[in-house]
Amino acid sequence: MALQFHSKAGAFSPGSHLWVLPQISISSWTRTIDWYLNFQVSRMENHELVEMSGTLKDILDSSGIESLPSQLPENPPLLLASSTRLPNDQTVILQFDERIDEWFKRVKLIWYKLNRPKMRIFLPVELKESEIIRFWPNMDEQHLVSFVPSTEIQH
Repeated sequence: MALQFHSKAGAFSPGSHLWVLPQISISSWTRTIDWYLNFQVSRMENHELVEMSGTLKDILDSSGIESLPSQLPENPPLLLASSTRLPNDQTVILQFDERIDEWFKRVKLIWYKLNRPKMRIFLPVELKESEIIRFWPNMDEQHLVSFVPSTEIQH
């Protein structure tokens, strides 16, 4: 079975429950989707984690409640419920750091954790079909995944 690709005109068509995109700084697809999502992506990129107060930490310790981690991992994925604004259920923004193999590993990990819904991947860079197959070799899964070519932002 051949990989499924969407044209620019069909990129936002219904059919996939999960959309995965690279960060807003490198993808015009993400910039456009950010507008539809009421700028939630932009706001989260600028969000600073607030340190828990000492009083709250003391209360949690004395009551035996485990406190939340004080800091997030570097570049955590952003998962947004998007069914009221886009023709999908969830949108994930995943940091791309020039290593497409690592990015695809993270995409797959998230996809498996979400129970393998039908997924559309907006590619962070231009890739040939043969290159994608190298990173997504499982032919049994290819009917669940489709791709949208990159619209890299030139710096």
